[in-house]
Amino acid sequence: ARPGARLEDGFAVLRVLRADGADGLPGYRLQGWCGDLSVNCAAGPTRRPAPAVSLARLRQDGEGHYPSEVLRGIHLWSENQYELAHWINRIRARHGDDLHLVVWDDTGYDLPWELLLVPGDAALDLVGGPLGALVAVARWTTVRDPGQDGLPADSGDCHGRVLGYLHQDMADDGRLFTSYAHRLHRLMTPFLSDLDTQDDRTGLVYLGCHGTYGDTVPGLTLGDRTWAELNGEPMSALRRDRSLVCLNACDSGRFVDNRAQGEEALRGFAELFLRKGAGGCIVSSGKVGDLEARAMARRLVREVAEHPRR
Repeated sequence: ARPGARLEDGFAVLRVLRADGADGLPGYRLQGWCGDLSVNCAAGPTRRPAPAVSLARLRQDGEGHYPSEVLRGIHLWSENQYELAHWINRIRARHGDDLHLVVWDDTGYDLPWELLLVPGDAALDLVGGPLGALVAVARWTTVRDPGQDGLPADSGDCHGRVLGYLHQDMADDGRLFTSYAHRLHRLMTPFLSDLDTQDDRTGLVYLGCHGTYGDTVPGLTLGDRTWAELNGEPMSALRRDRSLVCLNACDSGRFVDNRAQGEEALRGFAELFLRKGAGGCIVSSGKVGDLEARAMARRLVREVAEHPRR
């Protein structure tokens, strides 16, 4: 069966896959479906890797682009996706505010689908704007684990205490959890021990720390641990409780093509925590400023508390 075919009414899936164009150059193709409304876009000259529109280009020391230039690039990129925009407006017209879009992008191209500029349609009484401001958008990512049959069906309900790790620079984040049952650590080792051995149900796992990104997996770090070190941790509570994981760290949502280590797979921290059993991950696709990080954390706690089963 087609992945997502059994989603509830009002859910749509946009599948983004690597593909070569007719000229043999690398790019991507699109498959979208929402009930009987579908879209298919072949790879071609307007569907190429687009590093200039990646949000990772913002806030890069010495080589970052001005935000205004990145946004202009996103505007041009969006104009080239007119077939996709037409489909999005059709499903918006059908489902209105009840529409939920799942973007399943395994390209590793860092394409900012949430910022795709969708034009308005007066005939359908639809306003335009960034996709993520018009529609509830979430992402799927493929998890490759020979030891599992696939992604667990249950997404979890964020019920239970907060378990967290806070780097000393993010210690103020701890104030957000004072009204909730919580256990916060300043050191990674006891945090990881709790994530594996604690009996209390854990609804939210929160890491507020620094993150780094590199062109290969060894360049990925979260706090004082590399991707490989975290990959070696069992984190048993995640699969038991299907906890929501928030990685409030720079570049925590970016992926690396791991061909350098002999596999055809995208690896990153979101993939790692999902593979360990997390019910979902909230991550960053670029650099995160301190003020933005705290604002995001406050909103996260409020949303999870008000809508634990969303």
